Amino acid sequence: MSKRLVKRTALVVGVIMLTASLIGCGKTGYKLTSKELTDSKTKISGSDVGSNIDDYKASIESAQDFAFELLKQSTSEHKTTVISPVSVMTALSMTAGGTSGDTLSQIQKALGTDDMNKFDDLCNYFINRSETDKDSTKAVIANSVWLKESAAKDVNDKFLATASEKYGAQVFSTAFDKTTAEDINKWASKSTDKTIDHIVDEVGKDNSMYLVNAATFDGTWTMEYEKDYIAPQGEFTDIDGNVQTTKLMRSEEALGIYENDDPNTGEAFGLVKHYTSGYSFVALLPAKSEDIWTFVNRLDGKTFRDYLNRAGSGKVTAFIPEFDISCETDLTSALQNMGISDMFTSGKADLSNMLSTGDGVSTDKIIQKVQMSVSDKAVNEETTEYEEPHRCLPDELRFDKPFVYAVIDNTTNIPVYLGVVTSL
Repeated sequence: MSKRLVKRTALVVGVIMLTASLIGCGKTGYKLTSKELTDSKTKISGSDVGSNIDDYKASIESAQDFAFELLKQSTSEHKTTVISPVSVMTALSMTAGGTSGDTLSQIQKALGTDDMNKFDDLCNYFINRSETDKDSTKAVIANSVWLKESAAKDVNDKFLATASEKYGAQVFSTAFDKTTAEDINKWASKSTDKTIDHIVDEVGKDNSMYLVNAATFDGTWTMEYEKDYIAPQGEFTDIDGNVQTTKLMRSEEALGIYENDDPNTGEAFGLVKHYTSGYSFVALLPAKSEDIWTFVNRLDGKTFRDYLNRAGSGKVTAFIPEFDISCETDLTSALQNMGISDMFTSGKADLSNMLSTGDGVSTDKIIQKVQMSVSDKAVNEETTEYEEPHRCLPDELRFDKPFVYAVIDNTTNIPVYLGVVTSL
């Protein structure tokens, strides 16, 4: 009996840059050594998610559930965290199109769906949003597949078509040498208008496939901060009780979230603050009697939906800290804990709908690198002195201790980015 050739792949979820101000960058030159197998001029198909939201209710709720389960599985105590659930969801859904058998079933179960067509449409909605956002706030999600030349000849035409038409993905045949790493970084730079110019240092010579996802978010508040609403010497008490000095940005917000859904009987613990182009920043504080990790562990899609339904129950005077977070998370264990095991197991992974030799391919690991920045860069430049607000203003809501935050798409309320601030 001959030995079975087992190939390893790596799923690389690219650097995700989240900022609170628009980053303007020009296009870069784009000449690659690798050969593209897809037609870069292929028009991405459209989905009807935005116009038929009720038809996608189950898929949307599954995506929200997936986001919070992924956060729970990705966090470690004392560590500030930020992930992009939509980025991971999109990469997994595209991969699912090339899988079969138990490998496919496990991905579907983790995503909470048995209807991958609807889930594909949901991912396509986010891809199309990234293609059409032209306002001062813009989110980009880009996908690519990099196949070793020896494996590229076995790629499934149907997978190529779906990857290109549904996910706007480019598929490349490449030598898997140093030129491949250079090409991946060039691709990321072009796909994100130079916001991301580096994803990998080198590619593994024993690998045969990389799935690369790059995402960016450039956000501008609908209501800009004024200089006199910035406390330059604000305080944030981290998870260890240390007091850190930071800017606290003050604003009067209409979409406060209150206990008991009533500002008269409950305290404010959260808010929704709008970006332009249909995105919002959501921030949530744990109850006074619980620590941040207890709060994270009880959060799920259903609870989050309930909180969003309460938004607008009362006004708040919000104090949000300026923060800049860089986070690299190995999501392999998180996804395995969520039931996706065969995909990472030699001899069990079934990628036969992607490659004709797919029964000998497995995934090495999934790593996500994220940088998130929330600041006052978009404020009016007029110089004034900061003054503490008078108590006649709405209830104060100070995010001066560990809290949970998200950037959501307003149509679906799915967290595009999700995280926990424990220290600045």
